[in-house]
Amino acid sequence: MKRYVLVKTTKDLTVGHLYEHIFLTELSNLLRNDGWLSFLDYDISGETLQAGIIILRLDIYNENLEKKFKKIVDNIKIHFSRTIITDAISQISAEKQMSFNYQPNKIMSYLQQLHSQDWLDLCNVKIRDRLKENTNSQVITVQEKQFIIKQLQIQLLFPIQNSKAELLAPLFLFVGRLLADNICELGENKFKCFNSCTWSDFTEQTMVSVVEFRQLGPDDRSDNFLQHIERLLKEVQHPKNISKMINFFHNTNWGHAQEWFISPFESIQECGELLGGQDWQELITKQNLLAVIQHIKTYCFYDEK
Repeated sequence: MKRYVLVKTTKDLTVGHLYEHIFLTELSNLLRNDGWLSFLDYDISGETLQAGIIILRLDIYNENLEKKFKKIVDNIKIHFSRTIITDAISQISAEKQMSFNYQPNKIMSYLQQLHSQDWLDLCNVKIRDRLKENTNSQVITVQEKQFIIKQLQIQLLFPIQNSKAELLAPLFLFVGRLLADNICELGENKFKCFNSCTWSDFTEQTMVSVVEFRQLGPDDRSDNFLQHIERLLKEVQHPKNISKMINFFHNTNWGHAQEWFISPFESIQECGELLGGQDWQELITKQNLLAVIQHIKTYCFYDEK
């Protein structure tokens, strides 16, 4: 695994936060369009800190992606259109649960200026003298008016109805996380939602992985969302991705806790049994992975706040 921690500095925190959302959306869309899968090939996240720092954490798990990833980041071209800005503002509104006034034309120049800055590797840079005095944003301000936030919940259910399903249940811990990560990306990039939390639960009859979003606006997109999830389920069943999953398991060093994708405590807590490295290796087959994925049921629920 290769980890990058990249930073930029900004004087306007709100515009910096907006740039962070736009950049991560463009980057993850680029990776997905090239056939890479979140959780399996990469994990990316960002945050804009009060100190005036935009920080990205990028974990790369695939050797082929690792070879070209820095070049991808350094060469991303973004057209800061009104649509891209409006979508990102909607996402931030859902995150902060507040509405904003903004001036797209002025924001564009701020964003272009930020994008022209190089991303700095935190391991190789002196950051103290780059910090800027922060000011309140002049181009994005809080708007005092009524607005609607909808809560959206996606549930992935794995029914445990027979001994075969019970045997495969630990695999759902892995497959459920893989799907949840990519559903998070789908909700944020395609539907401009904000991922508020992700969690899992289990009973004797069912295991469930849940992804929760907040969405600005009243429209119900559940049918469209489920269609995209069905496409995702088909995509992860592609032989290329099944092979990646098998290799992911076989390349795990079970002697190092930081490489556990499922900790022993999680397997005991959520499956009621402890699995060792050899147990996982025997469980991970093409047939078993396909059986788990094809057994998953998906549901979408909306709740207006």
